[in-house]
Amino acid sequence: MEKLKLMLRTIKPFRFTCTVLCSLALAACSSTPNKVEQENTKAVYVNKPTQSQYLNIDWPNLKKKYVVSYYHGYGTDDAQTAISGDDKNIVLVSLDKVSGNWKAHLGAGGEEELAINLNSGKVTVLAQASPNGINLKKSSKKVSTFGTGIQAGCVKSVFSLISSKKKRDLCDSEFSKVTLDYSATEAATEVLTSLAQAALLSKMYKVTFDQEELNRALTESKIYEHLVNEAADRYYQDFEEYYKQTKVDRSQSQKFVDKYSYIQQLKHHKYITEAKGEARAFALTTTNDISELGAVINKYRGNDSDGLVADAEARLSRLIKEKYEREELEKARVAKQQEQVQMARQRKQEQERVALTNWRNNLKVGDNTFCGRIIETNNNETMYKLALSAQLSGYGSEKWVHINELYQPWRGCLNRNGQLSPRS
Repeated sequence: MEKLKLMLRTIKPFRFTCTVLCSLALAACSSTPNKVEQENTKAVYVNKPTQSQYLNIDWPNLKKKYVVSYYHGYGTDDAQTAISGDDKNIVLVSLDKVSGNWKAHLGAGGEEELAINLNSGKVTVLAQASPNGINLKKSSKKVSTFGTGIQAGCVKSVFSLISSKKKRDLCDSEFSKVTLDYSATEAATEVLTSLAQAALLSKMYKVTFDQEELNRALTESKIYEHLVNEAADRYYQDFEEYYKQTKVDRSQSQKFVDKYSYIQQLKHHKYITEAKGEARAFALTTTNDISELGAVINKYRGNDSDGLVADAEARLSRLIKEKYEREELEKARVAKQQEQVQMARQRKQEQERVALTNWRNNLKVGDNTFCGRIIETNNNETMYKLALSAQLSGYGSEKWVHINELYQPWRGCLNRNGQLSPRS
């Protein structure tokens, strides 16, 4: 095993045994610039970031120091957002090695592509990896998202150096380094396959994420510093634009103050001072809700050089009086309505009483009633026998009823254990 480890330490990722073929391949690589190199010559690199005069402001959510994301790959949310360009605070940038030094430019197309999240400070390398390590029996599955501790299985061929269409691959990334952390089986497999692969000008190896190289690239290229300064300028521009809105629409003044006044460096800014004045004037002159106006008056009571508080107090008194008058009018209206309803109810009851009296005064045998037809009456016509229409089991089918207990047929009949009453 010690011999295997010694052999692995001396093995380079690109080891070839055929000198002539290697020379031809390298000559081809040097004489024919690939697409990436051609694109990089057109890139406008960040040189020395212009220091923003607003960088000292503690802008909310702007992280002025970057952190390397634990998760990498174009499958992360930051990567997808950077590619789509939907959030101006999550930026897609490219890094290229020029004469051994890292340079950066905005957008895609470089040797390495990063997603930089200025809100969280996270820097994510856009790459995919094969997490299964060296395995000759099955192909490694590519994954779009991986952690910093992953060991990726890679195969490199000289022919891919001549014309490579691979993109965002950890095996081809500058931010990966060869690892010798092989298991015994992997070590033996690596040594045994090296000779066979050499004949095909290819090499199988393992890599891990190289965080140190990424840190060096970010430091040399100054891309994060550049983006932070740009963001500070943009945040101040947003601050200015919002202030201009308050000059057009005073109702926005208080929202503007609430959003920015808690930032220490902006607390006494002239925009904040002016917006506070506009918010005060707007609230004192336009608020007509009694409780809200009372709160506004209490808020600004000690600050009334322009007399707006006094005017608001007079308006508040008027609003309170108007509210009282409206309430009194409403009480009178409701009382009158209730009186009218009661009178209508009494008129209806009187009409029903008169109609019932007239109906009873004209009753005769054969007439129908609420609980059946009249089949007999006494001599003075005060008692009437009914043939019950609503009969009960165990009770008679006829019943004598006093005239004062008779009702019109439309009233309907309730027969509860022989006791008759109208339904309505």
